[in-house]
Amino acid sequence: MYFVFFILIICTYLIWNNKNHKVVIYIFSFVVGLIYATRSISVGNDTESYYLYYLTISNKYITNPLISFYEPIYHFIISNSPSFHFYLFVVSFLMVLLISLTFKSKSNWFRAFLLLYFFGFFNVATDQSRQLLSLSFLIYFIKKLNYSKNIFSGILASFVHKSNLLIAPFVVIFNYLDKKNKTIPNYIYIVLLFISLYLGINKVLQNFVSSLLGVYFSDSIYIAEKFYLSNGGNGGFGLMYYRFVLVIIFLTLFFFKKKSIGFNIVFSGLIIQISSLGFMPVERIGFSLFFLGLVIIVNDKTYLEFKKWKVYIIYFYALIYFIQTNIMNIEKNGSVPWTF
Repeated sequence: MYFVFFILIICTYLIWNNKNHKVVIYIFSFVVGLIYATRSISVGNDTESYYLYYLTISNKYITNPLISFYEPIYHFIISNSPSFHFYLFVVSFLMVLLISLTFKSKSNWFRAFLLLYFFGFFNVATDQSRQLLSLSFLIYFIKKLNYSKNIFSGILASFVHKSNLLIAPFVVIFNYLDKKNKTIPNYIYIVLLFISLYLGINKVLQNFVSSLLGVYFSDSIYIAEKFYLSNGGNGGFGLMYYRFVLVIIFLTLFFFKKKSIGFNIVFSGLIIQISSLGFMPVERIGFSLFFLGLVIIVNDKTYLEFKKWKVYIIYFYALIYFIQTNIMNIEKNGSVPWTF
């Protein structure tokens, strides 16, 4: 199925022109939405939970005292869907459409979605559809408002998923540094990278967050099943080292360049993922920041243009990640194989 996504991205790029680009974007988003809508509820770690939520709120004869209402925009979408598969379609359609609408250049759109594809966006979307939908809202708002209302954008996007209340401050801080022409010294990046590696190897962050979840959300069955009853494992070490090397590559290629907003957000997402050692509550924040940074860095800067030969190192390394996680299924935090 991931091969189908790749073909869709290529075809969209080939037929995109100045006259039809919006129509092409809508068609691309529609097809992606259809693919996700026809998947089994066994595809994606959270899909079954959303299905149970849908059954509870759509059928007055079903009561589930363990289910609490989700954020208002997300609740509106799922509660007004005539079927669960329609809901899956709407979420996936909006997710890729809102991101796509921020691009005016087809080359930028192509490079962004190629990187998202290689770095597992389409796989993560089966698990974290609500979080990535909220991220697409955030991306759309900050681009539409030209970074002028970042806090407001984060609050709006948090009505889909509260994680944006943690993600938006990164945009606010790095946008402020960019406007003030402030430069973060390279040694700060290096120190933070090795601190994150230490935290990951010693499971410091995941133990701390696990303890907090156990204390403050001890009555949440969902969190208990997904998070603090499973305190990570050694399976995350491979991806941790992979991400560590990816940060080294980014820092090496752009060592003497002024770091952009997108670069800083990508860096933040990667060190959070490294620190998490695959512990889901922390890693998911890192995923969102990483994907957000990729879209911003491609859309606003020319850092990742194909004509710059050094950038091919990043694309090649992304391809290795794709092969490792989506084809060889090694240390894959994500869905089971597609089932229809």
